[in-house]
Amino acid sequence: MALSCLQLTTRTPAVGEELNIVGFRFLDVKERGKDYLAEGDLYAARGEVTATYYPARDAVRMPFPAIEIACDSLGGMSGGAVLDSESFLVGIISSGYAASEGQIGTTYAAWVIGGLNRELEIPWPPGIYSDPTHVLDMPKALLRIVGRDAITIIDGRTIQYRPWIRHEDSA
Repeated sequence: MALSCLQLTTRTPAVGEELNIVGFRFLDVKERGKDYLAEGDLYAARGEVTATYYPARDAVRMPFPAIEIACDSLGGMSGGAVLDSESFLVGIISSGYAASEGQIGTTYAAWVIGGLNRELEIPWPPGIYSDPTHVLDMPKALLRIVGRDAITIIDGRTIQYRPWIRHEDSA
């Protein structure tokens, strides 16, 4: 049995950097006994980062760290992955805005750093985790977060983020 884990990064995406978005639009869900079969289409696109927002983009629509990407996305892609050139997860698709004809739309992603200040109940395997377990206390072998040390937990609602970029970005 092979097991794979999508790696996260707390790195600040650079303006102009290309990111890939991947999302799934459900067409139909069929019940098959105790199982369900989801049918749909997988969509992918690429666009450049136009801005990053920390600690939040705004107080109403996106009260969380966000990444703005010059990229078209489709309804139903929300919740899809936003990946950098090394296939590290940097965000989750939040919303997209269509552009006028001949223009490129805008996709917003919830930047992954906003989701790292969470406690989770992890019931399986039994006895491994205390209840609840903070995301940043999970073993590095089970949850690889490149730049884990850039996040400091202030309390159950607040994090402190130390922005960082790839070494070659700073050259």
